[in-house]
Amino acid sequence: MLILELKKYIIEHPRVSLLEITKKFNLSGEQARNMLDPWVERGKLDRFKPTRICGGCKCVNDECLVLSMELYTWK
Repeated sequence: MLILELKKYIIEHPRVSLLEITKKFNLSGEQARNMLDPWVERGKLDRFKPTRICGGCKCVNDECLVLSMELYTWK
């Protein structure tokens, strides 16, 4: 079952990125978040969201938002 595989993967890969999860399980970011949200809400999973790493530069396509840095850690 996918949800159990996902849980096992996160436990085995501390601080796994959303990008890694989407690639491993062939999911969109939205699909992965929808599966992870219940665990975050119940306090089983920590989510660390990306922040801007620069100050006022003219980045193209929001490259300053490090989307691969949305990290998840099982508690």
